[in-house]
Amino acid sequence: MSDVPASALRARRALAEKIRDLSIQKGLSLRALSKRANISVSHLSNIVSAKTMPSEQVLVAIVTALGADYKEFQGLHIAAMDQMNSAIESRKMTEVVAHNPGLARKALVADAFESLLSTAPQGAVQRYFESHIALQIGAYTACLALVRWIIEAVCLDQGLKIDPLRNAIRELSRKGIANERLANWIAKVVEVANESAHSGEVLREDAEDALSAVGAILIEVYVAKPRSEAFSKRRRG
Repeated sequence: MSDVPASALRARRALAEKIRDLSIQKGLSLRALSKRANISVSHLSNIVSAKTMPSEQVLVAIVTALGADYKEFQGLHIAAMDQMNSAIESRKMTEVVAHNPGLARKALVADAFESLLSTAPQGAVQRYFESHIALQIGAYTACLALVRWIIEAVCLDQGLKIDPLRNAIRELSRKGIANERLANWIAKVVEVANESAHSGEVLREDAEDALSAVGAILIEVYVAKPRSEAFSKRRRG
């Protein structure tokens, strides 16, 4: 039962309780009801204890044996079955992804990439991929310089003055263009980029984090935010 979603369990238990209550009202024992419904006592016991979900045919047989209207039980049964089917499909998808670890990542990257190409400043997208190349070849200072350029491009594209850049980043948060946590992360990345420009020393971990941060801001501003707004507008319409 641990694999059954909570919503399905609630519907299953409600259905079992309804059968039990009606059985008591009718003065029918488990054995008597099983005989009337022409199902085994063990199967009926599992149903009324919410250990298993009856098929529609079995439920109709139980309800008929109780002299009740199937429509009184139909809503609960459909809800529980829908939840169970959703759980099964979810488990199937999880198994597919588990055996193909790159599948979900590729799908996500392809979806985000397509959106970025059509919505983000093309210079920023180009620099984003260049920064990944810089990371791969160990050019960490260049990677951070490219990341800083992308952040400036995003701020300019949003109509913000980038002198000083830290003020523009604060405006991203204040105007609701990016959430506060992400804006703070971006601000710290810029600090590291500024330091590296003078010292020339950059850790790979810092470059990786900088890429994650700038990727997140690109997705937030040019994918998540416009899609969320479009979704809300469509729902209101």
